[in-house]
Amino acid sequence: MEYDVMVLGGGEAPEGLEQHTDYGTKATLKLGDRLMIEPVVDALCGARGARRVLVVGHADPLEKLIGAKVWKIAPPGGAMFETLRVGLDTFKDSEFIMVSTCDIPLITADMVSRFADAAERSGGDICYSVIEKSTFDRAYPTTKRTYGKMKDGVFTGGNLVLLRPRVLLDNWHRIEAVIAARKSPIKLARQIGVWFIILLLLRQLRIKAVEDKIESMIGAKMKAVIVHDAEIGIDVDKVVDYELVLQTLGL
Repeated sequence: MEYDVMVLGGGEAPEGLEQHTDYGTKATLKLGDRLMIEPVVDALCGARGARRVLVVGHADPLEKLIGAKVWKIAPPGGAMFETLRVGLDTFKDSEFIMVSTCDIPLITADMVSRFADAAERSGGDICYSVIEKSTFDRAYPTTKRTYGKMKDGVFTGGNLVLLRPRVLLDNWHRIEAVIAARKSPIKLARQIGVWFIILLLLRQLRIKAVEDKIESMIGAKMKAVIVHDAEIGIDVDKVVDYELVLQTLGL
């Protein structure tokens, strides 16, 4: 399988880490003599099947810092889904695109390849990486993540997603309706269903039920892909995350 890649390279440096970047962005946080986004781009470029790498972020300073490593740098949209639309439109003729955040510098090309292979096998249109709590506890016992408890187990979300752009573009009006409804709890509850919400709150749902609900709402087949590389879930949102990354890298 071949796929194109979109790296979300926008976003300001997290509170408390502003002094660790010369440019004020998360992508340009310093990791020794490298920047946060560099090992991410290296891993994605080196993964089996990866083709063009698009970074969505501010051209200045990314163009001069990593422009030679990637296919293209494009300006971000105003909101997250607008930024996603930039990538979907750019790669609308591709069968698959991999979407990654810029702040997972512990990933390797092999980890990306393993996720891509598992995502393809799942048959999903949206393949979202998830990691079991036990995987995190074994690899990084001191780290604290946000977990969701399902009947299948306890999971946290990863930072890699494999998408079929054409399916999402064909159903974009449905996706926009869900996005608009999130501003109104009543509208969102109507879309999701009260019984579904009750089961979710009681932690009585299985992953398959969530996948089916999302598919019914947006018309795209959702698959949660369980990965065994905790590094896919180690993003840098807080000072403690940054310290963990530096410690793991020996910096």
